[in-house]
Amino acid sequence: MFACGVSIAGPSNLQTLMNNLPSTWQTKSYRYKKIIGVWDSDEGKQFLKIRSPLTFAHDINKPLFIAHGANDPRVLQMEADQIYNILNSQNNHVFYAVFKDECHGLVRHESRLSLHAMIEKFLSITLGGKFEPVGSDFKNANFTFNGKENVSAKIVEEIFFGLK
Repeated sequence: MFACGVSIAGPSNLQTLMNNLPSTWQTKSYRYKKIIGVWDSDEGKQFLKIRSPLTFAHDINKPLFIAHGANDPRVLQMEADQIYNILNSQNNHVFYAVFKDECHGLVRHESRLSLHAMIEKFLSITLGGKFEPVGSDFKNANFTFNGKENVSAKIVEEIFFGLK
């Protein structure tokens, strides 16, 4: 059905997401309870489990690119870690960029530029098509890629080209 996927600051386990709501969301928790119900009840836990991407990780068989800010207070990095670790252990084509000095949604220009370059390269390789050379798009961006520190554009390209 899908050729590939991209997740940016996406929760993989709705139970851990709801159990770790940031303080800024606590005032809105009544809304979540209205939609979900009491998420720490047995019924609520089941509701969240059957809607969590992590529950269906074994069904993911297409390349997935995950990007996350290490300091994200809304969706904790452990959400991305969980799905990356499962897919990686299944030898799936999963790529994971963690932006060390970013929060939810990536605000630094350098982070966004490097993320967009990675996504363009990923989509070009998985879907086919042209892409712009990365050039200096990674300059001053602070990220790890598949657990590797100080990754150059050339290394990211080589890892992505392993898909072919």
